[in-house]
Amino acid sequence: MQVSWRRAVALGWAVPFILACSVQACTSEDDPAPISPAAQLERETGSPWIVDEDPESGTPDLMLALDPIAPTAVNGVSHERAARDFIAAHKDMFKLRDPEKQLLLDEVILSHDKTAHVRFLQREGGLLVDGAMLAVHFRADGSIAVLNGSVAPDAAKAIATPVVTAAGAISAAEAAVRASRPDYVSQWLTETPVPRLVLAARGAGAVLAWRLELDARGPAEPFGLGFLVDARTGAIVGTWSTHADERTSGTGFKGDQKTFAVTKTLVVAGDYEMSGFFGFISKVTTRDANQGNAVVRSSKVDEWDRVEVGAGAAVDAHTYVSDTDSYFRRYHGWASPTGRGTTIEVYAHDNSLKNNAWWDGKALHFSDGDVHTGGQKMPRSTGPDTVGHEFMHGVTQHTSGLKYRGQSGALNESLSDIFGSYVEAEIHPGSPFEHGDQSGPVLRDLAHPKAKGQPDHMTVMRYPNEEPTKDNDWAGVHYNSGIPNNAWYLMSVGGTNDTSGITVSESIGLDSARGLWWATARYFLGSGSQFDRAARWQTAWAWVTRRPIAAVGCAWVATGVIEHDYVKKNYKVQCFCELPDGGMQKPEAMQCCTQSTSKAKGKSTANDVCCKPCDDAGVADAGGGAPSEPTESAAEPDLFDSCKGRVDGVYCSQLASYSAIVCKNEAISLGIQCGDLSKCIGPNGPGTDVQCEGSRAPSSDASGGAAPPPQPDSCEGRANGIYCSVSAPYSAYECNGGQVFGGHYCAGETKCTGPNGPGKSIVCK
Repeated sequence: MQVSWRRAVALGWAVPFILACSVQACTSEDDPAPISPAAQLERETGSPWIVDEDPESGTPDLMLALDPIAPTAVNGVSHERAARDFIAAHKDMFKLRDPEKQLLLDEVILSHDKTAHVRFLQREGGLLVDGAMLAVHFRADGSIAVLNGSVAPDAAKAIATPVVTAAGAISAAEAAVRASRPDYVSQWLTETPVPRLVLAARGAGAVLAWRLELDARGPAEPFGLGFLVDARTGAIVGTWSTHADERTSGTGFKGDQKTFAVTKTLVVAGDYEMSGFFGFISKVTTRDANQGNAVVRSSKVDEWDRVEVGAGAAVDAHTYVSDTDSYFRRYHGWASPTGRGTTIEVYAHDNSLKNNAWWDGKALHFSDGDVHTGGQKMPRSTGPDTVGHEFMHGVTQHTSGLKYRGQSGALNESLSDIFGSYVEAEIHPGSPFEHGDQSGPVLRDLAHPKAKGQPDHMTVMRYPNEEPTKDNDWAGVHYNSGIPNNAWYLMSVGGTNDTSGITVSESIGLDSARGLWWATARYFLGSGSQFDRAARWQTAWAWVTRRPIAAVGCAWVATGVIEHDYVKKNYKVQCFCELPDGGMQKPEAMQCCTQSTSKAKGKSTANDVCCKPCDDAGVADAGGGAPSEPTESAAEPDLFDSCKGRVDGVYCSQLASYSAIVCKNEAISLGIQCGDLSKCIGPNGPGTDVQCEGSRAPSSDASGGAAPPPQPDSCEGRANGIYCSVSAPYSAYECNGGQVFGGHYCAGETKCTGPNGPGKSIVCK
């Protein structure tokens, strides 16, 4: 059960103390009345707050300022610093000992709508806590609006010397594979696994574990599996799938003409290959899995993929992947699955998984279906919703990293269904609520999931308490995705949930829902997020962005994900009337008391009894603190610094052109700046130093010496405090525990002069 505090709850806490004082002698030495986190935050900020507690860890997993509070990311204070300061000031709520050391910067995002988002990972004793994260979200004015996530306050207790070695962890994972695939051999692996020692979060505590992934190409079918192996016992304590299933011209499988980009190859004179850019999109390279994964080639620029089975399917794949990339750039400012515009690898005619399409962690794969053998399924690349679905799996991998198991895996699938629907609507305008209809029989119905065998409500979930395995669809990821799918449909256009019978009479529209679900996927979700958290976090952001809160909240109530009392208490939303007999009354009938009384000239009528439970219902607030979100039709790209999916090295910052981030184990470990505000140009890969525009090359003249390299902002051997940057004289960096934990800069033309030692603020002159 979720614990939620608001101001009214805090007042209730004070009642027992007042009553006790009426019968006992109360002195000034008595302990003060307990105060809820929400009431404490209201005292400090002047705004009411919603604070939800994670019952397992006893720490907040949602904090929402219902009204704007004083901006803190202003006057040279970075969003990271403002976020760290807020968490440090409330570290007791999170049960953190030293947040500066325990929270490792994961990502800083400046969104096109001027909001900002800072995500931290939990670290204990140098080990990441797998599944723990904390995110802080800022309004456009620099004030904190929402905090979400969860930490494991007792995770450090699991730190110990591993009994099982990294090699032993690989052996344990391979043994688990052989239990279901007896013919498995290590030669199937596409690359050598690299186990990483982590602390796997378990409620407030953790388990010392090796995290690793196996990617294999066997004779029957490819597969990818992730494992957490107990580093003390060798037992498997977690497993998930890492494979998410499912300008010239050429002719597609259906005989339609498509325009796409190709490149004239240098391999064979006169040949062209299906690899290139089309407009301002990422490079797409399409390969034929039936031809040794070679790039699709043709000697004629307008004749492609003339193969015996699935002719034209590669044309469909190449074109629709390009179109999907264009969609994500246009509406979300996101380029390629990685968000960095990297080359997109596509494999057509890949029948290693029959009648399927999938994302393998690096590339998109599409089979030829079974229509050529008398079946109903066309090549999976003929459906733009299917292509968009698989593309979104790649986006999810590089944003929230939702694990492909249980509810987090169902959220992963749901996001792919939803954004696949948007992609299809962009290419083939019409109803976007049926998935798979362009390439065969409809697979999923987002308006009525039960029509295609999916649950649409928490009470009818599939495999709710089973350990995820391949045999149960990783605990129902393709089944239970129907629940958030239906929540998206209901809040977008309104309607009635077929299981609960609850009608969502207000809607936010498909365009506004697009922005809300993108924000949820991009800024809020973590690798282990469950339905309940996704719903509460999304509802909080709907409040901040002033979307119709009744539409969002009631959609999640209708699907049984959050309780009606939760939205009534926190947002004053009444989704339906509870009747005395245990039934409910739909929203459109809630006013019958007033109407019937008016008709009877003030006299009570028989209809009154059905409405009385609603007499005191509050009116839903419109949301707080921010103007309505601008249209999503021309999104500027987000600027973000992140190490997700990057090898260890140095990468130029998107947030400050003169600086770079140092990546280690896919997390930001350090910041480096160029001198005199010169622009960072590299290395954008492995390395230890930043490369700056205009830097002198090392001199070959012994007397002249070599130009000194740009100086990193290092805290090694320094006491906690603020130190002026060697390479950027207008700025300073903050040291804590021998590591850089934030930056400060001077306004105008002033330069940093101190304190170069203990302190909390930069001194400028």
